[in-house]
Amino acid sequence: TTLKSVYKKIAVCIMVTMLHFHSSCTEYPVFTPSALVVKYGDPANVTCDVCQKDCSGDVFGLEHAVGKSTPNGTTMLWTVDRLTEWDIFVMCYYNADAGDQCSSTLDLTLYRKYPPESVSISFVNHTGMMFENQQYTLQCSVQNVAPVQSLTVTFYRGNTALAHLQSKNDMKKPVNESFTLNINSSREYNGAQYWCEAKLKLGPAGPQRPPVVTSEKLRATVFLYSHQTNTDFQHTFFFLCLFHLIILSLFFPLCTFAQSTLISVVITGGKLIFHSKNIVHLDI
Repeated sequence: TTLKSVYKKIAVCIMVTMLHFHSSCTEYPVFTPSALVVKYGDPANVTCDVCQKDCSGDVFGLEHAVGKSTPNGTTMLWTVDRLTEWDIFVMCYYNADAGDQCSSTLDLTLYRKYPPESVSISFVNHTGMMFENQQYTLQCSVQNVAPVQSLTVTFYRGNTALAHLQSKNDMKKPVNESFTLNINSSREYNGAQYWCEAKLKLGPAGPQRPPVVTSEKLRATVFLYSHQTNTDFQHTFFFLCLFHLIILSLFFPLCTFAQSTLISVVITGGKLIFHSKNIVHLDI
């Protein structure tokens, strides 16, 4: 049954495409309104003027899978009490004198009754601290949204919009969709909050103030690097030990030095943390 339905839709699409290019079609049926945006489960109606000239003697009609059509001269009225068919197709047509069929399809968008169920933000394959001058990937995940092709996701750092992204997925039924954005870490963004928002933009025929769903805020802690030679390191390490002795009033057992020429000093939020690479072993 599913396979037959797919073949039927393909055949209809091919037929409609071919019909639109018949040279004998001097005009095409016109829908009013030209585009219809309907919330899932709501009623809908549209009229089709089959032709502007006298074509009352021609064969014309309205193809539709749901709802009913009512003719009034060369005008067709399509109504549906509750629209719940995601892959909806409505076509208005008439047969021209030369025997060709001239048709128009309704631009119909069915959107989910509620905004996306949830929107969340995270880093891809990363947790914890960030390091300066490194690239990281943010991911904004949107749950249960339709139509996803009309969805716009915006990434923010604080109040600054970083990027506006849209899906290339043409699925009409509700789906889950993820959007990613690469960012470069910098010391000026230490403590910045990253977040994203999702909004359905359904055009002039849709709601003019679509609901917006935002994610939680993700705080970034950026660790900064500076490198020192062995001489500078010894001076810095001496004063660091002295600082701990005075402020913390603790006994330092022993500071053992290994032969080296490099240490990485990580600074964040005003705190100094020494990371040793076979250089120093410090027990506190």
